[in-house]
This record gives sequence, C-alpha cells and structure tokens, in this order.
Amino acid sequence: MVKAATARRFQETADVLTSDVGHRIREARHSRGMSLAQVGQDDLSRSFLSQVELGHSRISLRALAIVAQRLDLPIEYFLKSDEPAPEMLAELALDEVEISIYRGRPAEALHHLNGINVPDLLAARAQWLRARALAEAGQSNESIEALEEALAMAQDGDDTRSAVEIEYELASKLYSTGNFDEALSHLRHAMDEVVANGDDPSTVGKITLFIGHVLYIQADYQAAIDHYNRAKQLFDGLLSLDAMANMYSGLSLAYKRRNDLDNALRYSRMSVASFEASRNMREVARELNNVAVRYQEMGELGKAQETARQAVARSIQADARDYQAGAHATLASIHEQMGDDVQA
Repeated sequence: MVKAATARRFQETADVLTSDVGHRIREARHSRGMSLAQVGQDDLSRSFLSQVELGHSRISLRALAIVAQRLDLPIEYFLKSDEPAPEMLAELALDEVEISIYRGRPAEALHHLNGINVPDLLAARAQWLRARALAEAGQSNESIEALEEALAMAQDGDDTRSAVEIEYELASKLYSTGNFDEALSHLRHAMDEVVANGDDPSTVGKITLFIGHVLYIQADYQAAIDHYNRAKQLFDGLLSLDAMANMYSGLSLAYKRRNDLDNALRYSRMSVASFEASRNMREVARELNNVAVRYQEMGELGKAQETARQAVARSIQADARDYQAGAHATLASIHEQMGDDVQA
C-alpha cells in the first residue's frame, strides 16, 4: 500500500518527461545488474517502473530523482536530448507490426518483423507479435512455440505486464487444443502476477472470465458462475475506440514523415492501446454471449437472459455484427425456453 500511494503521488506531481527516459532507466539498471525492486524499494512499485521503462507510463521529476539516486547517476543523464535511440525506432516499427495484426494482416506483420533490427530490450515483444501473427495466419503449433519463447524472454527481462498478456494468450492456445489443466495453471499464475503488481480491471476481467470457462469444462459449475459474475462487473467500463485508434495511427504516420519521432512514437502507442481496447470490446461481446449460453445450459435462465442482453448491447457498441447476430439468437433461444413469445 505504501508503494502504491507513493507512486500515485509521484505521478501526480511535476512535468511529463520525454519518451526516451524509460529506455535510459532500463539501460542503466541492466548495466548495474539491479532489479526493478532494488531501484524502487519502498518508494516506487515494480509495476510502475516497468511501465515507465516500456514507455507505457509517465514519470515525474520527483520520481526520476529517486531513480537517479538509486542508479548513482545525475538526473540530467536521463533528461539529455540527442539523436533518436535505436530502441525508439525499433519500438515504432513494432507498433506498426501490431497495428497490422489488429487490422487482420498477419502476412504483412510477419514480413515487417523480418526486416526489423530488434534490440534485446524489445526481443520479448517482437517474439510475442510473431506468435500472434502466426496464430492469425493459422499456424497454431508455431504460434504456441513462439509464445513459450516470448514468455521466457519477458520473465527474464522483468517485464511483468507483457508476461501476463503472453501467458494469457498461451493459455488460450492450450485451451483450444484441450490442455485444460495446463491452461488453468497459466491463468492462475497470470492472475497472481497482475494482482501483485496493481489491480488492472480489464486484464483481471479477461483472466477471471477465462478461468470460468475452464472451470465450466471441468464441471465445477458454481465456481464457474462465481467467476462469470465477477468478470461481468469488471467489464462494465469498456468503450469502443476503433475510430480513435485509426486517428492516432494517422497522426503517427504524419509525424513520422515529418521526422518527428517523439510524437510519432507517442501516437503509435496511443493507437496500439486504442486498438487493444477495441479488440477487448469485441471479446467482451463474444464472451458475454458464451456466458449466457453456459447459464442457459445450467438452467439459470434469468441470468442467461440478462447476460444475453448485455452481449447484444456490447456487440452494438463494438460494431460487431457477427457477434450481435449470435447474441440475438441466444436471447431468442432463452425466451423460447422461458416460454416467452418475445422477438429477440
């Protein structure tokens, strides 16, 4: 609790720093053989420092002063302005690869990946993107192997956020091949990590829902229901962001053509985050429909009806017409089973 409160206080004070500060912190920490916990101690959490190093969170001058002291470097070292770091160029290229995957172009993503000179700090992310592109291209076995390699890289590099997402995706692939116990083990480990490093409702919701699916398959129905109810509460705040994602992508390309790489990277990160939120919305619509079907199979018709209506609403928000049709069909089936002569 002390770390969380301190991190919030440091994040709320002073100015936002330049985008390559995180790269310099990570390089200095690695060169000294220090862990995130050793740098943050009781002042800054591992999760916060990891997000700063990866460029996903801002850092204040007060927090940076603590980091500089722990790394035995002057604060000016992290504020100096010079030519764009190779890591920045590589991260921008990887953002473009990820956007290609979100847009359903796996072959294009794999082609771009093969042309990027990936530094060690970004190796886990590059391998994770390769796994996702392979999965989109229908190469399941190759995708699982790449995910296992990416997970090991992220864990070795103390990149908790990426490790959690990779482990979730690996669990999904194992689930689809019938390896339910192994999938559940990865999901529970991912849940422990995300809770230990800060309660992220979107990620916790996804993992909670997935655990519910595995428990259902294993015939632990009450535990499945408990997980489904918890997941629905966590999903309530998601919004559709497709238009915003495309806008940010366009801004990133425009700044890149002007050779303004700081702003290009800034907007590409925002685009990736928006595409991820949009994908989450579609997943929520699909999974709420799955939960409604599970409730119906268990005879919980009231909950099934409520959840199917939520699935319809979410699919409309996500502009996911395929999921919307499925949710309407589920709702109609539930009404028929309940004896209601109502059009879904």
